[in-house]
Amino acid sequence: MTHAFFILGVFVFTMNPISFAADKILQREVAGPASGLSKGMKLIYSSNGEEQSPWEIKNIESDISLEGWKNCARLEISYGDGAESRSECITEDGFLMVNYGGGWRQSRPVYEKMILEKKNPSGSLVAKYTTSEFSNVLIGGVSYSALQTEVINYNPDGSIKNRLLEKYSVGMATALEGAFQIPDNHNDSGWQTVNAFHLSRVEVAK
Repeated sequence: MTHAFFILGVFVFTMNPISFAADKILQREVAGPASGLSKGMKLIYSSNGEEQSPWEIKNIESDISLEGWKNCARLEISYGDGAESRSECITEDGFLMVNYGGGWRQSRPVYEKMILEKKNPSGSLVAKYTTSEFSNVLIGGVSYSALQTEVINYNPDGSIKNRLLEKYSVGMATALEGAFQIPDNHNDSGWQTVNAFHLSRVEVAK
């Protein structure tokens, strides 16, 4: 799938330092990382109306402790001709930490009404995450809780490159639906959708 890395680990950056701001954090009950996944489970996405190759959970350890964090998981995922392994933990102040094998980094906010700004070493803004509210997404008759999140990507000159509007599920370790948009001055909304996706099916291994 073209946007595999964006959906599972939305806009992953290695730049440091990372700065953030949080205003009136609402500490809703958040599912543990990858707590809704099981070994052999397949996630089937549709992108712009076309069903994509399934992502399969090859291995999963949830509700574990890692390096001082208590709310963590390890998972291995294959998709198409690719695969990835990563560890995830949720901090007490509501941020998802991710480790792909090269060290921990702050990935995204997972509470309502939070902001995370990612900057490169020179201090230029690279991406900005803003969360709003939790909502329920119905997939195959099952309701999943997801956090509405806006991710804005910036060009080196500070102009907006694109944005992602998504509903991200910590328990499923992925976005359940979303749309990639680019600035468009000819559109009343100021944006043009270039790709939309949603998790259309979840198959549980028997």
